[in-house]
Amino acid sequence: MLSVAFSPEGSRIISGSLDQTIKIWDIQTGQCIKTIPLLWIPLDIKAMPGKPGVFAAANGNGTVTLFDFREIIS
Repeated sequence: MLSVAFSPEGSRIISGSLDQTIKIWDIQTGQCIKTIPLLWIPLDIKAMPGKPGVFAAANGNGTVTLFDFREIIS
């Protein structure tokens, strides 16, 4: 695991890994809810408190991608 962010409501963790994936974890059960394969390594992940379910992930070339996980984490 390379980067981690908590969902604003505190029930999920979003992690970024060297295996070029983002994973959504349920804090209560410790289980992975969803794995999202990428074409790049997510170096940093940040939650967007004003937009629950939306996260920003940055990669090594300076690109930031927004992900909307509201359907998954609600």
